[in-house]
Amino acid sequence: MPQSAQHSLVQVLLLWITILSITQVVFITLFFTQNKSQNCSAVDPGHARLSTTNNKPVSGTPLLGRMLTFRGSPGNRKIRWDPKLSSTELLSVHETKLKVQQDGSYFINLQVNLDPKKCKTAPPSENIEVCLNLTGVPNKKEPDILLQGWITKETCSTGLLAKVVSLTEGDLEVTINSTTSDITDNEALTHLDIIYMSK
Repeated sequence: MPQSAQHSLVQVLLLWITILSITQVVFITLFFTQNKSQNCSAVDPGHARLSTTNNKPVSGTPLLGRMLTFRGSPGNRKIRWDPKLSSTELLSVHETKLKVQQDGSYFINLQVNLDPKKCKTAPPSENIEVCLNLTGVPNKKEPDILLQGWITKETCSTGLLAKVVSLTEGDLEVTINSTTSDITDNEALTHLDIIYMSK
């Protein structure tokens, strides 16, 4: 095939790909904007009202979704959680336990970091286990382990542990098989984040 024929064929193909790409962007944009406007018009204006004084749902309205953030602080083999963004309608804080108040799906992110100075001097064989347990469920003696991770001397962190779970009742509690006085209580390093979605 001559060089000029290949060159013109490449230009035609590039033009065709450009047209297809623009068309896809337009359709995707229309799809999402159309769904957003339909969702807004289908919702009863009084259904998901927020009170103007405290941004909490008016009593009797269902919770559709919420984001919660907790900062970890040292406890005795358990981590205490201080609410940064919280909702007492979803979870109530009792020392080291977070009591589930609402049925729904919970997207849970957990990260625990140890103080790097103390972590690096730990014995090389010591791996610290961190677990997010669901306790206090009726007719269950043993806690359900929702998330589990390990902290090694090299990492000093569990990394980000995440899972989606459907919860109805019980207490969320983070346990650690070492003294937690060495955890980093910096919110960026040790935190529990929860996104709630109603069923």
